[in-house]
Amino acid sequence: MGELSGVKKRAVEIISFNFDIIFKDIGGLGDKLEVDSLSFINAVVALEEEFGFEFDDEMMLMSAFPTIVDIIRYVEAKAIERGDVKNDESPG
Repeated sequence: MGELSGVKKRAVEIISFNFDIIFKDIGGLGDKLEVDSLSFINAVVALEEEFGFEFDDEMMLMSAFPTIVDIIRYVEAKAIERGDVKNDESPG
């Protein structure tokens, strides 16, 4: 899958499991998010539990994340905000 930060790698694993998809390469992360609302909420809860933060209320909508990479960027930003990851460890 290429080199991913620890946060990104774990987020991809959680999303893959909850959305029942397999990413063959990093390019698939830009795919449009097409999942049902229950899978979305399950993924959000799993990500919150894994990384120890809560999604902001306005981010609890699937429309806030048009693509999978948008979710991953949000998780990375929250991890940086909490001090779990240094800003230079988070690839664009």
